[in-house]
Amino acid sequence: MPPKQSKESKSSEEAPQESQIRATAIRHAKLIQEQKDIQNNVLDNIIAFVDLPSTSDADPANPLTADVASFKRGLRTFQQRDYDDLITERNISDKCGYTLCHRPKKKDETTATDRILWGEKGTELKIVPRAELEKWCSQKCAERAMFVRVQLNESPAWVVGAKKEDIILLDEARPKGQPKTSEQPTKSLAPSKQDVALADGIRQLAIRDGLNAEDEEALRRIQQLVRERGRPDHAGTSEAVKLVENKPKGTPRPPKPTETRDAGAIEGFRPNLTTDDNENDSSEPNILGI
Repeated sequence: MPPKQSKESKSSEEAPQESQIRATAIRHAKLIQEQKDIQNNVLDNIIAFVDLPSTSDADPANPLTADVASFKRGLRTFQQRDYDDLITERNISDKCGYTLCHRPKKKDETTATDRILWGEKGTELKIVPRAELEKWCSQKCAERAMFVRVQLNESPAWVVGAKKEDIILLDEARPKGQPKTSEQPTKSLAPSKQDVALADGIRQLAIRDGLNAEDEEALRRIQQLVRERGRPDHAGTSEAVKLVENKPKGTPRPPKPTETRDAGAIEGFRPNLTTDDNENDSSEPNILGI
């Protein structure tokens, strides 16, 4: 029979297991508490950043030093999703989504879901959702906000740790001596003659050659925009395209008959053929002697 273990030996074996379980529970509790502290810190910073900048005449291209320091310090525990929540909270307060801008966000009166934006020289065309444009007061502030966002971590700070280095602002990253662009509000253009001409051109291509998936989506958006802007006569009509050819001047001349110089030639040799049946008969030798 195996020897019986005493109570003292059993208690000595259970003691290390209990201490290990206790240490694991304490470690998990600390991680949970750290996560809660970071989340509370992020929420407090979001509330504080809604009120930035501290002055009503602050220039987003040249913000106050105190506002910049507070903004960078608070972003160390932010992830990209937290930054999106900050933009949403500022938009709810009718403010520009960029934290260091004091201007109100842009608001369009129409209910169209998309907007057409032309490039500076009118050569580039972009179709942008209206909700995306209404987050900012200008295109420059949208660029500043997105420049900050791409520097943030996608994972939370309690997983990857807080950022040790400060965030760099877009205006700080510009080369020295480069002129700063003027702060102009973003313009969402209504359908102009160019827009209508573009819609007509795409529609004609659809009638003549057919469209691929990208062209059909672009045509659908342009048609919706034109229709909501009060131009139903150009919004997706499918009338047939009439092709008118230039009428020739005068009566066309009949083509001149060309000489068939090589007709009947066999490899360059042209036999002498006669059409007189009598000559053909007389030229044949009288084999039978008749």
